Amino acid sequence: MDASATDRKSLSSQDILNRRLRWLMFFRVVTTTFLLATTIAVQFRTQGGGADTALAALYALIGTIFFFTFVYAVVLPRYFSEALQAYLQIFGDILTTTAVVYLTGGLESAFSFMYVLAVLNAGILLKMRGALLTASLSSIVYGALLDLHFYNYISPFMIRFFYVHYQPADILYTILMNMGAFYLVALLIGFLARQAEESRIELAERQSDLERLEELNETIIQSIDHGLMTLGPNGEILSFNPAAERITGYGFGQVRGRPYGVVFPGLDLDETPVGEEFPYADQDWRYLRSDGQTLDLGLNLLDLKDRGGGAMGRLLVIHDRTRLRRMEEEVKKIEKMAAIGAMAAAIAHEIRNPLASMNGSFQLLEEYLEGGEEAHRLTAIIRREIDRLKNIVSDFLLFARPRPSQPEPLDLSRIIEDLLGLFENQEEMDEAILLEKYLTPGLWIRFDRSQLEQVLWNLLQNAVTAMPGGGRLAVATRRTEDGDRMVELSVADTGV
Repeated sequence: MDASATDRKSLSSQDILNRRLRWLMFFRVVTTTFLLATTIAVQFRTQGGGADTALAALYALIGTIFFFTFVYAVVLPRYFSEALQAYLQIFGDILTTTAVVYLTGGLESAFSFMYVLAVLNAGILLKMRGALLTASLSSIVYGALLDLHFYNYISPFMIRFFYVHYQPADILYTILMNMGAFYLVALLIGFLARQAEESRIELAERQSDLERLEELNETIIQSIDHGLMTLGPNGEILSFNPAAERITGYGFGQVRGRPYGVVFPGLDLDETPVGEEFPYADQDWRYLRSDGQTLDLGLNLLDLKDRGGGAMGRLLVIHDRTRLRRMEEEVKKIEKMAAIGAMAAAIAHEIRNPLASMNGSFQLLEEYLEGGEEAHRLTAIIRREIDRLKNIVSDFLLFARPRPSQPEPLDLSRIIEDLLGLFENQEEMDEAILLEKYLTPGLWIRFDRSQLEQVLWNLLQNAVTAMPGGGRLAVATRRTEDGDRMVELSVADTGV
């Protein structure tokens, strides 16, 4: 048991002891007042008045009990712990009982059983140890009172038959019988108090475990992605977790106690008797929310039973399959596009082979053609168009079936410098375009050379196309703030 649990247990025991002390003070006042009032009433009837010394002493005792109760309730809690308050109150009860026995006849008093009440109170408040201590102290005080009375050291009030009936053996017998009763009650109440305390602790632990289990169960229900809707025997909605609120668009307060048809119009659960397979378990339920959104839901119905196997209700589990269905559709589209791409790549490959044959045959045919300006112009057109078709087919193959990347160490600025030298000699490069280079030397990267040149070439062509009337084209490389891990390549233009 951890420290916090020990503190909670100690605090709980103190609270219980404090509550028992308050009840003890209440019943002490009620019981003592009733018993003494009964004695006074009897004495009034037998003696015809209440002015003798015994009755005055009884009145004084009642006032003393009320005074002690005030002290117990107001003064002691300020200065003493609950356990010490219990010992002081039990000791006060023994003294009060002794005074009652003395005032009501000593040997002839009918209130000796009040010592047993003190032992019971001690066992309830202080368990076995307190009960045995109270039984011992009660035995000593009661035995001393009877001995002092028998040997005429004291003269209790209300004595009627003392000199007629009592012998030394009777006194010893009375003391031993009461002592036996005190200790038997102490052992019994101590055992019962210990059993009650153990049961209380076990019950508190079980209650704590139950609360933790309920909290865990509630957390799981609140956190689960599937909607959970608990239905009563008549189809009324008993619970609705946050996932169900999010899926259906209804709050629990809107549907609590209402029929499930309010949330799922058209769904008839009565067609599925308890214990039979739910017909909608493997089917999509097209659900229209109040906001107009359509969802693909999967529903599953479970029977809820108690420990005896009796039906308690049903649990409707709601799966939101909308995103899954959309992903499946996207995968189908991707697969379809991949199939089309593979077919297109095969067609392009088949087209490129005849073009290569035509180009080779045309080169051989040119050797047999007689010269002439018109012949050369026509052959140049044919050769150019064949090359253009080859480039188109190659570009299409690169898009439809790109080759695997082959990274290698590259000097970035060196490659860009060489590529810009080739690009400056292209027909697209207008003299009105000013090419500016801001290249940082020594920037080594690991990249596919062909892909890098292709990307940069496309960017340069786009920039030139965007500046039909001329402008400034700037290419720059630099290290980023990450140091040696990253570099930056930028292509900027002043075009539209």
